Amino acid sequence: MFRSRQLLTSQLSIHMCVGVVAAPSRGFIQGMAVWSCRLLLSQAGYSALASQTGKTICQESYNLSCQGAIVANYCCSNLHEGCIVHVVSKLINSPIYVSVHGTYFEKTELLVTDSFGFITKLKSL
Repeated sequence: MFRSRQLLTSQLSIHMCVGVVAAPSRGFIQGMAVWSCRLLLSQAGYSALASQTGKTICQESYNLSCQGAIVANYCCSNLHEGCIVHVVSKLINSPIYVSVHGTYFEKTELLVTDSFGFITKLKSL
C-alpha cells in the first residue's frame, strides 16, 4: 500500500513516497516559513508466515521539511496528524556524530520547497 521510490539524477536524489503525517509542527527558520513532520512509511516488509497475512512488520520514517511561504502555508492549512500524503522531494542524507559511540550515522530528511517538489493530501484518517 505505502511504497517508497528513489531516483538518482546526476547529483540530485529525488524521492517519491506515500506516507502518514505524524507530529506536525510549524515555525520560521532564518525568516523562512517552515512546516515539518515525521512521515511514516508503512509496509516496508511483510511476515513470511501464512497466519500473519497483510500485517506490517516494519515501519520506516523520515523527517519531512517543507520550506517556503507557499508550501508551508498549504501544509499548515490542509495537513494534520494522520493525513495520508503523496510527496515528491529532495532526499538529503547528512552525517551526524554520536559522541557516546564515537561514530557517525546518517540522518535522512525529505525536503520540499516552493521551487522543487510537492506534497499532496490524499486522505485523512
